[in-house]
Amino acid sequence: MKRLVLIASLCSVLGIFSASAQDNADMVFFKLGEQMKAKGDFQAAISNYDLGLAVADTSSLIYNSKGECLLALKQTDKAIEAWNKALSLRSNYPQVFQSLLKVYKETKNDLKYIETLDKYAQVLSPGDKATSYLEIANLYYNSGDKVKALEYSQKSYKEISAKTEAYYLAGLIYNEQKKFAEAATVLKKGVGFLNSSDPKSSAKFYYNWGLALYNGGKFEESVEILQKASYGPYKPKVARLMPDYYYNVASTMMTLHEWDEAETMLKKALTIDPSFAKANLMLADLALKRAGTASAVGYYDKALKGKTGNDKQTVEIYSEYIDLLILSHKYSEASKLAEQCLTKYPQALGVAYLKAVAYGKNNQKDAAISQLKQLLTKPGLAPIDKVTYTFTIGMFEKDANKEKATSTFNKAKKGPFSNAADYMLVQLGAVEL
Repeated sequence: MKRLVLIASLCSVLGIFSASAQDNADMVFFKLGEQMKAKGDFQAAISNYDLGLAVADTSSLIYNSKGECLLALKQTDKAIEAWNKALSLRSNYPQVFQSLLKVYKETKNDLKYIETLDKYAQVLSPGDKATSYLEIANLYYNSGDKVKALEYSQKSYKEISAKTEAYYLAGLIYNEQKKFAEAATVLKKGVGFLNSSDPKSSAKFYYNWGLALYNGGKFEESVEILQKASYGPYKPKVARLMPDYYYNVASTMMTLHEWDEAETMLKKALTIDPSFAKANLMLADLALKRAGTASAVGYYDKALKGKTGNDKQTVEIYSEYIDLLILSHKYSEASKLAEQCLTKYPQALGVAYLKAVAYGKNNQKDAAISQLKQLLTKPGLAPIDKVTYTFTIGMFEKDANKEKATSTFNKAKKGPFSNAADYMLVQLGAVEL
């Protein structure tokens, strides 16, 4: 019924035009609609567009303008319907695609946005098509669909071989999928198309390329590439992949009597560089220390029973003996010997620290933390002692209270403890790799 009324109205209006004008009546109504749209009278504009469409339902131009007016009236669904009709009549209509993309972006309809952008890409030049594919790839990546993200990043650089960001995204995904050979190949290709060697733009490429080589076991090759990525936020990331980093962590762990952890770190350093002299020497020192523990106990017993006549030397004997007991996993004996020493020499802070270590290793974490906090209140402490005590507290907190340990390790991230504190923060998930 509504259509009959519209046609009757149309016939009435057409009576005022000449025969030649009637042949283009749809455009006459389109122009009238455009005039109304320019005045902001969107409803009147739509009425004229509908009259034009009643004459010829094949004008993509009219459907596009009708969609614009419907959107202005906040009738979004009807606007989308009109634009889709326009595209069915003219598949390469840029203005309609852009309108749809704007609406889908504003309404956060990612699926429709991607679907529309993919269709739009088909009618674009190779450069714009590559850009569109890369945008789709990033949208899929951010939504967690790595398979689709990889597919569209590949489409992007296949369209335009110099699309560096597409290579980067593909490399990132391959690394996450543990396909390190593929990651290294695609990132190397991407680096070849970089216009600038400015580390601000190139660091992320070199870092992920080096990471792919590193995780693929090509350590020597990775070091050369990673050094080119040591810039800005990638500097600490690169440091964590170097043998020196693990050697420094091992050195700290040796100081803290964390022998097993030190050994693990040294072996990690030697995996990267088997000829790393400092790590080999420290492992040798650790092996000698462990090998001599059993025979040394008796000599320390005799040394303590003898009279040195020198308080400092006696405290040193206590320290070395307690250290030996901790290394031998005799934690109760170590803490008792420390108490014996502290009864005679209450200012022996080194022995008080060893007592805390023995408590902690004997699973008496609260007693160990309490002892270390007492030590931190002592006046005139050297900065290195403060950091040592603070870091050790973090070691005893980390299994029971991740939040406290994170705060403690952040306070201890100073001087020779920087790498070790950073390593522990990584293990706690407090630092993003």
